[in-house]
Amino acid sequence: MKWRTFLIIFALTNIMLIVLHIHKHTLLVKLSYQQQRLEKEKSEMETEKNSLINQLYELQKPSSIKKSAMKDLEMQPLKIAHIKKLHIDE
Repeated sequence: MKWRTFLIIFALTNIMLIVLHIHKHTLLVKLSYQQQRLEKEKSEMETEKNSLINQLYELQKPSSIKKSAMKDLEMQPLKIAHIKKLHIDE
């Protein structure tokens, strides 16, 4: 009787260890996929960040500022005749 009980406990323990090993492996695979997804998102965000930084540098150039003002804001070049002198009486 003791021998049969020992075999049953031994078999159940081995089955439980196999189930725990499979569970650990599935968690590892799940975390691996999650890590790959997060690294891909990080890479995309870094690419977007670099693109935005390049756009910022481009917009800070004086020629780009002038072109943007004339195109987007529909501003015209300033002529000397348009400047009026204000007289302030003190």
